[in-house]
Amino acid sequence: MHLADERALATLAKLQRTRSQPPTTFPYTPLRAGNGVLVGFEIEVPWRAYFPDLWKKYLCAGSRTFSDLSRTEQSALSNECSLQERSLLPRLQATQACGIKRGRDHYWEFAFPPVHDLTIALCIMDSLIDAELLPWGRWSLQATISGVKPGRDAFVALLLLELLFVRKVRIQQGLSGHGAWARKGRGGLMVKGPHLLEYNAPSALELRSLELPETLGECRKLFATIAHLTHFLTPLGMKAPEWQSARSAIKEMLASHDLPFSEWGHPKNLSAVWDRYIEHFDVLRTEALHIARNHLGIAISTSVNTTTKEATRLPFSL
Repeated sequence: MHLADERALATLAKLQRTRSQPPTTFPYTPLRAGNGVLVGFEIEVPWRAYFPDLWKKYLCAGSRTFSDLSRTEQSALSNECSLQERSLLPRLQATQACGIKRGRDHYWEFAFPPVHDLTIALCIMDSLIDAELLPWGRWSLQATISGVKPGRDAFVALLLLELLFVRKVRIQQGLSGHGAWARKGRGGLMVKGPHLLEYNAPSALELRSLELPETLGECRKLFATIAHLTHFLTPLGMKAPEWQSARSAIKEMLASHDLPFSEWGHPKNLSAVWDRYIEHFDVLRTEALHIARNHLGIAISTSVNTTTKEATRLPFSL
């Protein structure tokens, strides 16, 4: 077992000891990344997810901002929020003691420990949900993959993940300037240096344009696809016949929509390309589903099969 997985399992064990109810389970299947590859996830949860009643009461479900409120309303909102935070914040802060770092984006950002087996990350996510610390929603999800460098292979991998799992509106938010994913990096890809990484990783690539799917079951499909694609992002995996075939099919698909087969850079610099991507997004999604299935053996259902939360059981004790 990779050292990263051992440490992540220790984090999971600490989290599970804080819960009063065990999770529901389904049979465990490992989702291992490519040789030597680690994947870290970050989930950015907005303020409204933790305080939906206050969001509706004072901000009219997003139609008003804090600055739109009168001083009396601002004071009342702050007081009510502070009252609720007395019980919420200590529980959120306790996750840091368990080994889940806190990022700096949105109200609370969970930065999961990097893992080689992505099922462990799913288990951590499930524990946070059971503890009512991670309200489910289509929040920003970022995946950092160690040892991966920017280039056409990373571009193809992120493009497939966007078309298979991300809503068009999520991409549009980045183009409008309101989406955090486009503020850093190039076209949803950002290089991270060794000073930001663990386990002596020389570099990593952060995929910034992803989002949580509708259910934990759908999230498992996303994680399984990420794990599968990392095998093709290693120097040896890039030469695999099925990956070369998929790359060629993606190149032809993009050319048929007058889109370049290379990183598109920041949306502000190539707005015409990004606008065309949005215009053709639904058709590209259908074509990408066929490419993923026929060339890479990735079968993704376009419909959500379950409305209930699913959990994962590990095949060993903690």
